[in-house]
Amino acid sequence: MSKLFFLICSVIFLNAGGIDYWDHIYTHKLKKDQVATVMIQKDQPSRGVIDSNLSFRWTLFKNSALIILANYEGFATQYTLYQKRKRDSVRIDLDSYTTRLNRPYLLLQFSDFDPKTEVATIETYIKDPTKTIRVKWLKKEK
Repeated sequence: MSKLFFLICSVIFLNAGGIDYWDHIYTHKLKKDQVATVMIQKDQPSRGVIDSNLSFRWTLFKNSALIILANYEGFATQYTLYQKRKRDSVRIDLDSYTTRLNRPYLLLQFSDFDPKTEVATIETYIKDPTKTIRVKWLKKEK
């Protein structure tokens, strides 16, 4: 009986973090100071449709740490990401008007760095529990 319970729990936990969990996924391959932009439209009942942009770029790779500069809704931030688990990603809340459990958010994850070509791979995941976000991936700028 305990083996059956363990098997069922394992299947549930493995499926919980799968690809179906995320509403939008995109992989960026960026060179140094190359800007990636994500256009986000939010439907808010009290304020209507709001357009926001998230732009980010990496500026330094040193000692396996990637420095990312991000700008969302006019707020500039700097993140230091590593290729280690739990230190490779940052969560950016896309809406502060909903409760924490239903709040849409974006996850920037540092996946890989190629030292020969100096290209960093950054994956963008968006979770939208309320289905009020529309996303458009804009072209990279140099």
